[in-house]
Amino acid sequence: MSLVRVDHSTVGRWWASLDRWTLAALLALVGIGYVMMLSASPAVAERIGASSRHMFLTRQVVYSLIAVIVMVGVSMLPVKWVLRAAMLGALGALVLTAATLVIGTEIKGARRWISFPGGSLQPSEFLKPCLAVAVAWLLAEGRPTEAAGVLSRAQDLVRRAGLRNEYVVPIDAWLATAHRREAERVPLSNPRRRKACL
Repeated sequence: MSLVRVDHSTVGRWWASLDRWTLAALLALVGIGYVMMLSASPAVAERIGASSRHMFLTRQVVYSLIAVIVMVGVSMLPVKWVLRAAMLGALGALVLTAATLVIGTEIKGARRWISFPGGSLQPSEFLKPCLAVAVAWLLAEGRPTEAAGVLSRAQDLVRRAGLRNEYVVPIDAWLATAHRREAERVPLSNPRRRKACL
């Protein structure tokens, strides 16, 4: 199959729109992670009495393959579907993150996991990309005030729940970006309003 510019198949259009530098950086990070895991995980696996010295590496490879399939699939979706999925995903992950306070399993002193037969799930890890897509959409649409409002409400929820938001979701950094974008939209002739945004 040809992947040149004149190829108008789904894969051809996807390949033409792909940010190859970001993909290369992502693959490099995955590779570095595997090297680090190869050096550290066998000792940990032996210490906990795992069935295989490479148990953690094998699990990571399986999870990475699943992640690549999901990543390619999502990157081929129309933008409208990605936004809908991000909004629904953020809402679902937020509900599940709040549920960890009630039904969460405590692991190493932190109650961030929901256990189910065959494994466990950390909902805040799904909240991060979904919220990032939602906030990026608001900022790209030229609606930084709405983005700042959403993030301020999220920050209040996280604080009331007693969570450290820099670990769960980096809300402060995103909120600062939203306020900066909001300030950029204010005319220079209104310095008081610009200062209020910042």
